[in-house]
Amino acid sequence: MVDFTNDLDSFVNPLDFAGSATYTPVAGSPVTVTGIYDDQTIEDRGEAEIGERESQPTFECKTSDVPNAGHDDTLVVSGQSHKVVGVDKDGTGVTTLILEKQ
Repeated sequence: MVDFTNDLDSFVNPLDFAGSATYTPVAGSPVTVTGIYDDQTIEDRGEAEIGERESQPTFECKTSDVPNAGHDDTLVVSGQSHKVVGVDKDGTGVTTLILEKQ
């Protein structure tokens, strides 16, 4: 198991599972970041027997690459633009950007 607190570069190694994206804060310039993009499909059943399925894309990267990440920032992954709708910093140096496709 990799200790991410000591070796975050192995976590975001583009030779493994990671890829590059362009991150643009609301008040700033675009930067290239490396991380792991995931586009899970989640099901929200609510009170219905058959739930609605929807996409919930995320991007995990080093917190130091997006230190001031916030709502309405943008991330472009493989040509697809996303709006940041949530930021989850896990305290180990990894941030998960919760995204919405644009």
